[in-house]
Amino acid sequence: MPSPASPSPVVYVVHADRGFLELVHAAAAQGGLTVVDIHRIEALAPAIIPTRRGCVLVDAGMAGARIGDVIAELRGHGATLPVITVAAHGDVAAAVEAIRGGAHDVVELGLDQESLLMVMRRGVAADRGPMPRHPDAHDFRRDLDGLTEREREVFDRMILGQQNKIVAHALGISTRTVEIHRSRILRKFGMTRVIELTIAAARAGLLDMPYAVPRAAAVHGR
Repeated sequence: MPSPASPSPVVYVVHADRGFLELVHAAAAQGGLTVVDIHRIEALAPAIIPTRRGCVLVDAGMAGARIGDVIAELRGHGATLPVITVAAHGDVAAAVEAIRGGAHDVVELGLDQESLLMVMRRGVAADRGPMPRHPDAHDFRRDLDGLTEREREVFDRMILGQQNKIVAHALGISTRTVEIHRSRILRKFGMTRVIELTIAAARAGLLDMPYAVPRAAAVHGR
């Protein structure tokens, strides 16, 4: 007799945006994943099914706590599922906080269904065990070595979400010059958004910079 099919992986979603939830359900149905909607962050850990592989999608803003605290709460309940933080578009500060807090990945609102499904599949795949160092870390550091001295100074502050005017003041250059350096840096890394650069830098172990800024000083939507 054929062996029974393995239960489908579970994606636990803590998010209040109806449109995003509908997108998650559509993507999960396409990929053969099960979705469990969690309406309160306090209900997340008790809802985890320990015998099922999966991942967690969580809106840290809705959580009302730092993502590191959310992950610590899960680990305290014995849940080791990868946690993927969903950030507002361009919210670099949220990305930095999430990666530092132990998030497996950070995604922005506005993903299409195929892209979201890929994110969830990566999360489920990571539940098999500890993830190795990001495979692109070596390439990232190689590209980093290709920056000029001034570009590296701008880069160090970009990935922490500092506004262009703050960077300009710190480095004694004009805001326009910062914008030019920023465009060149993104082009050298083959990226289009600062949040992409932030996540890649975190995976390469480059977030321990001395220029951290408060959340309120972050750039949103740029």
